[in-house]
Amino acid sequence: MNTKYLLPAIGLATLPFLQSSKPTADSIRFAPSTEMAVAMEFSNSVEFFLEDFSAEMMGQDMTEMVGDVEASMNVDIDVEFTDTYREVDGGMPVAFTRTYGEASINGELTGAAQGESDTQSFELMDGMDGHTIIFEWDAEEDDYVRSYPEDVEGDEEILENLSARVDLAFLLPEGEVSEGDEWEIDPAPLVEVLIPGGDLNYDTPEGDRESAAGGEQEMDEETLELLRQMMSGDATGTYNGMNDDGMAVIGVTLDLAGDTNLADMIADAMSNIPDADPAEMPSFDDFTVDLALEGEGTLIWDPRSGHVVSFSMSAETEVSLSVAMGMEPQPGMFMEMTGQVSMGGTAEIEVEASH
Repeated sequence: MNTKYLLPAIGLATLPFLQSSKPTADSIRFAPSTEMAVAMEFSNSVEFFLEDFSAEMMGQDMTEMVGDVEASMNVDIDVEFTDTYREVDGGMPVAFTRTYGEASINGELTGAAQGESDTQSFELMDGMDGHTIIFEWDAEEDDYVRSYPEDVEGDEEILENLSARVDLAFLLPEGEVSEGDEWEIDPAPLVEVLIPGGDLNYDTPEGDRESAAGGEQEMDEETLELLRQMMSGDATGTYNGMNDDGMAVIGVTLDLAGDTNLADMIADAMSNIPDADPAEMPSFDDFTVDLALEGEGTLIWDPRSGHVVSFSMSAETEVSLSVAMGMEPQPGMFMEMTGQVSMGGTAEIEVEASH
């Protein structure tokens, strides 16, 4: 047999199979079309239990005096809204409107010490239900300008505390990826997923949020920025290919740890309490919050429509608080106190979207 032409023929015959076995590169971008309306639902829950507690006053250990302490907290956040995109460029929305639906924050705090226990529950409802807000990107300010429609008058201060980006595009890779590819994720925008939409002008059903909370309480941009700073550590995305529905599947892993000292913020808040006597207010040298979060999740993305389909994540969390304060209950008597509290628990995030 003449093998002169046999080997080239075999090579040509197997070329299609070799080509088909190569991993394909897929483009997964945030790219909803103009005037596409994407409805999103967030259902988040966190639960914490007291793990450790210690306290000292004037150098004396007060832990045994206080005795066994038990405490737990759970919070559920449910938010609905619809984003209608007017312009998208470079993988980000340049102009869009958001119509807010129902939103609520419900929680319960339980504590027990020295044979006594107490449970307090709270409920906050949003004040944005049915309202539409316009978001337009301002390149010079590097932020979105928020406004009401022309025929609507509203409180401008409410707009300052509304978060813009909650589309989960920060979880996506840059450029094309093949199955198995990994990339680093900036975890800071996770705050906008944990607290979807920011402060939606929440209030109690009785309309007495301020008095019920003991003062002015709002999830403003300063608070959100502090939370973003605490979202430091390792965050990784992994492309797991397309599912049977042609949707991109991305695995997300988080191993975060961060801290921030809120002493100055606490001092400012106390200084704004009406009729408060500064001499009777405690002074804080330390009010440090440590946050650790470790978990895994799955992002389902529609590569044809260019928006999220769903996201689910479970995470183990730990929050610690260290406090050092002093107060003068009466002239000439200055008392120093320190304390530490550690709470562990879980966080669950669920996002559903459709157009």
